[in-house]
Amino acid sequence: GAGGPYLPLTAGLSYPLTGALHFGDAFNYIEKNSSSDMLVVANRHITFSDVISGVVNERMRIEEGGNVGIGTTNPVAKLHVYQNDTEVDTAAGVTIEQDGTGDAALSFLLTGTKRWRMGIDNNDSDKFKISDSTNLAANNKLTIDTSGNVGIGTTSPLHDLQIGTAATNGSYSMMIEGNI
Repeated sequence: GAGGPYLPLTAGLSYPLTGALHFGDAFNYIEKNSSSDMLVVANRHITFSDVISGVVNERMRIEEGGNVGIGTTNPVAKLHVYQNDTEVDTAAGVTIEQDGTGDAALSFLLTGTKRWRMGIDNNDSDKFKISDSTNLAANNKLTIDTSGNVGIGTTSPLHDLQIGTAATNGSYSMMIEGNI
């Protein structure tokens, strides 16, 4: 009726229904726009929940300022992942998975200033690397190979800990200060 809940839908040739589904006012709706994008518009925040044994459990939230929370209803950063359980295996934390030939990596970027990247270099025997480059194939600062050898300043550590690469005279560069 007039002024009541409404559902404006129209029949189309390619798709049976098009339009918007409004919830209470003009600022809370789901719509497929002219670019075929699915829009979810909310006045404050959007939540994703499931129901287990009749109990509604919020799983993810997008706040009005753009912060995304997984496992929290109060995300304090652009991405806030929260767990409060006993998980210690693959269900704990965050997983970055690569199923192709690229690297499984994470980047940290200060716009226009500095980039750091860390992850598994799929093109170099699956070594874990930290680099200050756009990819893990260059400017490596730390490398851990699959046998556990750690290299600082080398991507091919030959010992448990190797700092630098052998110079032409066979010496390595390292300085240790303090009491040993």
